[in-house]
Amino acid sequence: SCGASSVWNFDTETGTLYISGTGAMEDYAYEADVPWHHHKNDIVKVSVSEGITHVGDNAFRRLENLLSVKLPTSLETIGDKTFAYCYTLREISIPNTVKAIGESAFYYCKAITDVTLPSALTVVEKDC
Repeated sequence: SCGASSVWNFDTETGTLYISGTGAMEDYAYEADVPWHHHKNDIVKVSVSEGITHVGDNAFRRLENLLSVKLPTSLETIGDKTFAYCYTLREISIPNTVKAIGESAFYYCKAITDVTLPSALTVVEKDC
């Protein structure tokens, strides 16, 4: 599991990490605490399903081969350092439902060239 009502699954053939369920994902103190840590070098895509409302602190930090992320319209918050140091991340669309983005959430995501911020966004922590 990766939250009270959420689970994860990794597809080795496509390199896709799937997060499904409802409610908030867990916050993690360090990227090594995530349950998919042993797959970190193989993850190229992250797909978060409808029903998830929060992606946790450090959840996808240092996925250095991550290329794209799909986030649901149920998402309301992105945690601290969630995507920090995802150097190769190119594609991410932040849904209009997101109200808060945590500190350093996209720190050192150097491959992202175009970002549209949601109209509902009211909190953007430093070093986003």
